Amino acid sequence: MITKKIILIFTILMTLLLGSYNVFALSACGSLISAGTTYTMTQNITSSGSPCLTIGANQVTLDCDGYTISGNNNDIAIVSSGGYDNTTIKDCNIINSGDSGVEAGILLINTDEVTVQDSTFDNCFYGIRDQSGNNNLVVTGNSFYGNTFQDIYFSSVSICSIYNNIFNGSITQGSCTVWNTTKTCGAEQNILGGDCLGGNFYWNYTGTDYNGDGIGDATFTIGTATDYLPLITGFTGYDKIQLWRNGSSQENVSSVDVNGLFEVTDFKLTNFFKIKQISRPFILVFNYLKQNTDFVIKGITDDDLFFVDASEGKVGIKTDSPNETLSVVGNLSVSTNATIGTDLTIGNCIIFASGGLICSGS
Repeated sequence: MITKKIILIFTILMTLLLGSYNVFALSACGSLISAGTTYTMTQNITSSGSPCLTIGANQVTLDCDGYTISGNNNDIAIVSSGGYDNTTIKDCNIINSGDSGVEAGILLINTDEVTVQDSTFDNCFYGIRDQSGNNNLVVTGNSFYGNTFQDIYFSSVSICSIYNNIFNGSITQGSCTVWNTTKTCGAEQNILGGDCLGGNFYWNYTGTDYNGDGIGDATFTIGTATDYLPLITGFTGYDKIQLWRNGSSQENVSSVDVNGLFEVTDFKLTNFFKIKQISRPFILVFNYLKQNTDFVIKGITDDDLFFVDASEGKVGIKTDSPNETLSVVGNLSVSTNATIGTDLTIGNCIIFASGGLICSGS
């Protein structure tokens, strides 16, 4: 009798705690039509039709759990339409969805309270497209790579919050006006690994970051809207930087006035480099604003193991005074053929590109 009472109490408690919450394992394209259910992908899915996944109920969560939805360049990966609200789509990798029309990674029609977070959109026609009648849209923690038309297209959404995303393509703002959240530092890292949350990263943002907090000093305009706290990866505020290993002695720290170091162990990029385009693979650009700022790599015993003279456009190896495009102090070894397009001077001898050799002196 006691055992039955315990089971009854446990059942009541679990019902109160979980309510109507359900979890469904998802392994293929289909319709998500059970209200209050979290559909969790268990494997990668290749689209067999358009759309692959249809949100067909209220309070649906699609958790891709890091798996990929692959399109055939002529489809829509996920569509939410028909007036169903309170939808969450997260942790998805969406690739190759659409090549024309309204085809997109995610297409939204007549939905309210939609959150898209922590997902990647790669080589879609649109990453996310708002078709009509959508409100209360949150887009955060997403990365957009190589989408052929636009990363995001908003036509009707009027209440939105778009922040902490990486945009590598064009954007149509529509009526969406909120493109950053309140600046908070230290509580969590932004999508670039910086210490401050704010707005978004835009591939064509050219602002500076003189205090090194990972937030651009100037605002960024999206149509008629403004991102007041655009994310940035460039170190642009000082004439000289020094790099050191995390945990080692920090000599001449006063010459580096930034929040954070370049850590060799985990390559924290926020304060020192500009990522020209965040895609796979990405490109690190030194001195991306083309300022008169030299760059030095020091060796254990060499102060100028590698030196770049920005103003003269010359590179020195073991010298800080290169007098040619490339100046090397020390021996030079070439393991295969070396092609030289002009005359070559070696000591007192000149080897002519057209053929012949002249040496002077003894």
